[in-house]
Amino acid sequence: MTANAIKIMGKLYSFLRIYDIANILVPNIAVALLFLAFFPFQEGLRAFLLFPPFYFLALVFISLANSIGDEADDKNAGKALPLRIFPKQAAFFLLFAAGLGFLAIGYFSNQLAFLSALLLFAFTIIYSLKPFRLKGRGFLGVTIAALGLGPVPFLFFLSFATINSQEIFFLAWLFSRQIFVELFHQLCDLETDKKNGTKTFAVWAGKKATKNILGILFMALIIATALPLFILGAFGMAVSLGLFALSFRQMADAAKVIYEIDSERDIK
Repeated sequence: MTANAIKIMGKLYSFLRIYDIANILVPNIAVALLFLAFFPFQEGLRAFLLFPPFYFLALVFISLANSIGDEADDKNAGKALPLRIFPKQAAFFLLFAAGLGFLAIGYFSNQLAFLSALLLFAFTIIYSLKPFRLKGRGFLGVTIAALGLGPVPFLFFLSFATINSQEIFFLAWLFSRQIFVELFHQLCDLETDKKNGTKTFAVWAGKKATKNILGILFMALIIATALPLFILGAFGMAVSLGLFALSFRQMADAAKVIYEIDSERDIK
């Protein structure tokens, strides 16, 4: 019985992509907690206790919606299919449970928190699932994905205090960073998306234009990441280091891809 339970837990771990979720969840929560310095104690405590489960359930919801929406494309591309691990009915049940969970947390928190939960729910559905499937709708798809994975979840966290200029900057930075990440992923998946007929922004714009946009965003993010250091003093240093930690992996991977594309062009 214990062996079966361990086996099921292992399958669930792979199915929900817990490792990938943890890689997003932990550093984002760590950086968000820096902003507790601007929160009154009681509201800060509520944000501290409620944001991690809200964000975890939201990421599970996003991951499952993407797995369901990408099933046909992944099959055509010969990728491993998460939906093979559990029946599709189980995926829809977990999708419903995770969505209901973070919506409930938002509803019982405050109006702005509930609004952020509704927006996150809506953006995920229209980006990933048919009949909307905005993933294949050019820059609109990139924008919706960036909003859903960038500033909207943190709007829940910031709803427990009065939003100030530093936090508005943080939301804008998250949106810009996520635009960068989405374009990077689309650039990496460009050939696969072409074969599957998925009309992402990168497919529409082409490899060279997407690469050039990534280069511009790369430099802009470096400047924006360093900005708090010069404006907020010691606290700004902590914020800049946190933002750098959040973006380092994606920016390093993107720099490598941009270099490889430029090297291919030089060889030709």
